[in-house]
Amino acid sequence: MRKQELLDLVTPIAELVEAKGGDYQNKVTLEQYFPFGDKSYIHMLNTKVLRLISLAGKPGDPSFESVKDSVYDLVAYSAFYIQYLNSKAPK
Repeated sequence: MRKQELLDLVTPIAELVEAKGGDYQNKVTLEQYFPFGDKSYIHMLNTKVLRLISLAGKPGDPSFESVKDSVYDLVAYSAFYIQYLNSKAPK
């Protein structure tokens, strides 16, 4: 995969994160959503993976969050976790 192809794939996810950020982060910080550090981030990633496993074993379309929606969320939560890890890294 070329860099531009990757950027084309993640741009809609970045736009989604930005749009959702307006709803979720008024007075509440991202850190408050993940109060237990690594465990909180890993828990969210695990939740999304479990959703994907559930959808993969079920015929037909889901009533709500699609496979693509779940993968988008997985990428977004991964980015949040990377940001958290970077903030903890020695400077």
